[in-house]
Amino acid sequence: MKKQIFLIILSLGMSLQAMNASLTNNQRLLRAAENGKWQQVYQLVGGGADVNFADAQGETPLIAASRKGYSAILYYLLKNGADIYHKNNAGKTALDVAKTQQEKNLLMREMEK
Repeated sequence: MKKQIFLIILSLGMSLQAMNASLTNNQRLLRAAENGKWQQVYQLVGGGADVNFADAQGETPLIAASRKGYSAILYYLLKNGADIYHKNNAGKTALDVAKTQQEKNLLMREMEK
């Protein structure tokens, strides 16, 4: 009986560690996108980070990249399944916060597909 309880606790602990690692990678992806760190974005997405992760304000990597004008990151996130229609807590999409016309054009073309 004690061994079973130990194994259950051990498996729960391992699950929590896996969840924390995933959350950390998702947060890292959001930060990398908003800071224009293309290589980190590529590595994190390739490693399984969620391109649609949203923080407490509803910000996603796509919205962050759009707001800062990082077109290459924006394009990469879109090609990897980022939700173009997601709204943050202020009700804004990536298109709403796009920094330049280049980002707006990219997002509008993607919406037409």
